[in-house]
Amino acid sequence: MTVTEFVMQEIRDSPHFKQYVDRLNDALRREEKDRKRFEESLSEGVRAKFIHRRVVVQMPARDRHNQAVKRLTKLLDTYAELRGIGELRSEQALVRFPRNDYGPDICFWKKTRAKELTPDLLIYPIPDFICEVLSPSTARYDRGIKFKDYE
Repeated sequence: MTVTEFVMQEIRDSPHFKQYVDRLNDALRREEKDRKRFEESLSEGVRAKFIHRRVVVQMPARDRHNQAVKRLTKLLDTYAELRGIGELRSEQALVRFPRNDYGPDICFWKKTRAKELTPDLLIYPIPDFICEVLSPSTARYDRGIKFKDYE
């Protein structure tokens, strides 16, 4: 039995199980409202993410980060185009995960899923491949919650 299975079994066996579920459902409803407000407030030119009910505004990146993203994007995009295997987006693509919205440095969708990408798309579906260029200022998110979502 995994740790998660053990914890879930303990919760299910608790006499307070219904109260736990009710509180969790209330928390999810509040989170969904906050996320909807975030998504309705999106505008071009503002780079922000929604992580655990919080709007995180992304600061401009250092040049070394921009250069790394540029070079990786150029390499991966050229490969994908030559092979005709899918679509690549970088930095400005806001991706919707089950509970959080992120703007990964580089995203790739296989050809079959790339058909979902339309010219007016603002929030992208989960990509088949994500690349993050680590920065000291974002390492906590990149190695933490984002890594778990990306798995």
